[in-house]
Amino acid sequence: MEFSAKVVEQMKIDLQVLYALGFRRFAVTNLEPFGCFPQSTEPNNYTSCNSTASSTSDFHNKLLTKEISSLQSTLGDAKFNILDRHNAFHQILQGMYIITHATPIYQFHWVNCNKKLEECQWQIK
Repeated sequence: MEFSAKVVEQMKIDLQVLYALGFRRFAVTNLEPFGCFPQSTEPNNYTSCNSTASSTSDFHNKLLTKEISSLQSTLGDAKFNILDRHNAFHQILQGMYIITHATPIYQFHWVNCNKKLEECQWQIK
């Protein structure tokens, strides 16, 4: 967990440097749940994520959210967006991924899939 704290601290420093260079709009990605990677789900036949393995990415994401909120308060004219790979990953694993554009919401569902999600097809609903 100490490594995650160092990574997030360095990200904060890098964002401050970019701000000093004139950047005002930032997109930062959080981490997907490590416990949902195939090597972590293989022991339980790919049926569920490993919460112990995901604790590192969960910790990283909490620190990142806290630091981005802090930067948003400190650097008032900057705009920060966190691109949420964590929830996107979970939605895909649950069989649904929602992509939002201006107004419409498109729901894509996995169909004709095996448990390892090989050779899946998309269906729009």
